Amino acid sequence: MRMLNPFRVLKMARSCCLVLVITLLLLLLGSCVALGWILARRVEAEGPKAHWTDVLLVIDQSRSLWELGGMGSDPHQHRMEAARLLITCLGLDDPWNQYRVGVILFGGEAELAVPLTDVALAEHRETLQRAISDPQPHSGTDLKEALTLVHNTLFPDDGLPSDRPVVILMTDGKPETGQTQGPEGRKAYLQELEELLRKLTMEGIALHVILLRSPATDVDKQIQGLYRPLWLRWAESIPHLQLHELEGEEEILALYHDLALQLHGTQGRGPAVKRQIAGSAELLPVNLTMPLRQVAFVIHKSDPELNIEIIQPDGLPLAAGPSVVHQMDVFRRTEVWSVAAPLPGLWWLRMEGQGQLTLWTDCWPAPPTPTTTPTSTSTPTASPMVTSTSIPTASPTLSTSATAISSPMPTAPPSPTATPTTTPTPQRIMSPRLSFLAPQQGSSYRRGEVVSVMLQLEATVNVLSEALVTAQLQPPRGTALPLSLTPSDGCHWVDQVGPLKESGLYTLLAHLETPASAGTILEAQAETHFRVISPSRSWVWLLTGAGGLSLLAGGAVWWIGSHRPPLRGILRLAKAPSGEELGQYWDLTRLSGRRASIGQGDGCPIRLTGDPRMPRQAATLIPCVQEGEMVAVLRKMAKEAEIRVNGQPLRGEHLLHDGDRIELGPYLLRYEDLAQRARRFHQGTPWRSKGDFR
Repeated sequence: MRMLNPFRVLKMARSCCLVLVITLLLLLLGSCVALGWILARRVEAEGPKAHWTDVLLVIDQSRSLWELGGMGSDPHQHRMEAARLLITCLGLDDPWNQYRVGVILFGGEAELAVPLTDVALAEHRETLQRAISDPQPHSGTDLKEALTLVHNTLFPDDGLPSDRPVVILMTDGKPETGQTQGPEGRKAYLQELEELLRKLTMEGIALHVILLRSPATDVDKQIQGLYRPLWLRWAESIPHLQLHELEGEEEILALYHDLALQLHGTQGRGPAVKRQIAGSAELLPVNLTMPLRQVAFVIHKSDPELNIEIIQPDGLPLAAGPSVVHQMDVFRRTEVWSVAAPLPGLWWLRMEGQGQLTLWTDCWPAPPTPTTTPTSTSTPTASPMVTSTSIPTASPTLSTSATAISSPMPTAPPSPTATPTTTPTPQRIMSPRLSFLAPQQGSSYRRGEVVSVMLQLEATVNVLSEALVTAQLQPPRGTALPLSLTPSDGCHWVDQVGPLKESGLYTLLAHLETPASAGTILEAQAETHFRVISPSRSWVWLLTGAGGLSLLAGGAVWWIGSHRPPLRGILRLAKAPSGEELGQYWDLTRLSGRRASIGQGDGCPIRLTGDPRMPRQAATLIPCVQEGEMVAVLRKMAKEAEIRVNGQPLRGEHLLHDGDRIELGPYLLRYEDLAQRARRFHQGTPWRSKGDFR
């Protein structure tokens, strides 16, 4: 009967266990991927998330832009003022977009003054603005090096590329380097510059090139005869490259504000309003006639001491709060007020001090809300009715500067002839329009938050006086809950619901009933939906998966280590320092553990204490199966230990065989393996060391 080789069986068992462990790890990895996919689908179902946009400001700091006897392109640093305005505007709380802004300053050399930084935090915006507050002039103008740094910043070799990159390059348009001195060098340089511009735009970069004009550039023959026509040709032939030519502070500030509007994907209400303040308090009206999701008042002041106060249509001054964000640049010259769901009506800006003020009003339109067309019944009247009303001023304290605006309502045309008899004449009545200003359609809130409700009614005055408005909240499960609406003025009702503890889709319903005339009832309805989401617990699942994977990997390592074959053989002491007994030996099969350390440390099973230079752990014996045969491996553990095997120095590991001699300092140890010796005897082969030195 053929005997099974126990070492081969052990090797096959270890291979099967290794395959099993790898299979379990793959299953766990697949479970983590499936869990991540499910969480991603849940996050996607919760609503749209904000998109990141990377904006890189590339600003020319060559000497031609500084004061050159009054001929510099931008001696007063309006380009830096405009950059601070853009950074402040991009810091607005936009639920659909988030921005990272970086700054590159260049002349003959380009430097990354500030890397791409999230501008949602005030301290990050302050860092950006301070970094460009005191620029220094550079000699030369190397546009190619600046754009190369742009590419390396947006598309790093050791990181992910930027998402939706935008580059705003401001220069006077004339490169001045050693490569542009001669005609041939200038031609080669411009060809490389054009190729670099095309490469950037083909990689998805929206490139805005701003050429600063001044009396110095207007009389420069190279700029007017070569570089300006070249930039115009590049703007026509290179996609996603927009060219802007500017002159003066007002044009620079206006362009940077327009670029911020483009990035936000919104629109402004006409051109900027400019006002010169002479010292006394002045009022500036701003009329918001339509419902808005958000409005931003962007104010630039020539003097930071100029005081601004914004007054709402209800007469209350605007103050920072949950729905109002107030931001200001580091030098207090740019001021931004962002208001969510602003009240329609007449707003006022109260200005006091001396200086010039520039105001932009940026609007985010509210999503359309479904309305129900009311029905009305015509009633006979003796004569046609004409209705008119006046919009009251924003506040009684502003009556000296505000003027009441009278807006007549649509009326029926007068009867061509008057008769003593009464004839039925249709009465024109404005249909009431009911809409939710808050919460907005499709908005999301976290579980446990309180939701503010604001309802708006647009109708004639006689309808508003007797309007009955009711509202209810329909949760994801259960019965509808009535709301206690409180009128804030003649056309707005407010309430708060919550804290909402149930996740899911909520529906707000509002209903209006009001008598228009005898026998006529007008109705209107409004509906909006919002979602309450649970706090994300994806980190719990990820930690659980990582912990399970770590436990499984640790268990596999422990199992493999615990099933490692034991050591075999005898280590006999053949030479030792004086005072130690020769002939003693260590039976490796009886040592506890599956490896044995050699040294003078307390934890070493084979202790050699006669040499003070002996390391605490000089070497280790480890079992190993090679070609179906059990062998012991001698591994060097201490670099300072002097170990020789059969006269050869040991640098790493050595496979021991019967009769191998181990020299460790003044000690000589001989390894004896009776099983190997018996196998050689039956095979008739003499002893020969087959040690493998590594």
